[in-house]
Amino acid sequence: MNDDPLEGLTEEQLLKKFEEKPSKWKKILIFSAALFMIFLMVSYAWINYDLDDIIVSLFKSKTLEENKIIINETTSLTFKEESYQVLLKNYLENQDKEFKACLLGTIKENDYKITETIIPEMIKQSFNQVISKSCPEKTIAELHSHPYRRCIESEQDLKTKELINKPETLMIIMCEKERFSFY
Repeated sequence: MNDDPLEGLTEEQLLKKFEEKPSKWKKILIFSAALFMIFLMVSYAWINYDLDDIIVSLFKSKTLEENKIIINETTSLTFKEESYQVLLKNYLENQDKEFKACLLGTIKENDYKITETIIPEMIKQSFNQVISKSCPEKTIAELHSHPYRRCIESEQDLKTKELINKPETLMIIMCEKERFSFY
């Protein structure tokens, strides 16, 4: 009688019997390494693409619906006639650089009705800066574009607002085809 438990087993059965089964600790180590790699990738994206600016921008900005933007409980802005089409055309043509627009129209009980969009002469345009001629005196809102989904006003934007000595003039940032921020 042979006491060898391996006798009579095929080569395939022997390989299965001696195949190493992953230990519980090895599984935990692999899972931890995978989580760490995901953390590194998310951190890289967060830092390189300013995801925090995009997230804040999405919460702070307003969207255009049926040519109207509800700014707050008491104030709205409505584009009339072809005023939005002029603005949209300029936005699409200048996605690689900022541009400025002067919005003209009427203000009645905090409802801004835009009837005309004027694009002033641009002196300097870059991805994150625009210098242009001034808007006409009858402008009720000054708008400039920002890079895609970056609707947060810069320090320079706030300084420019201080220079305009008309409290009823809206200052607007356009950062998508139908996304705007007011400051």
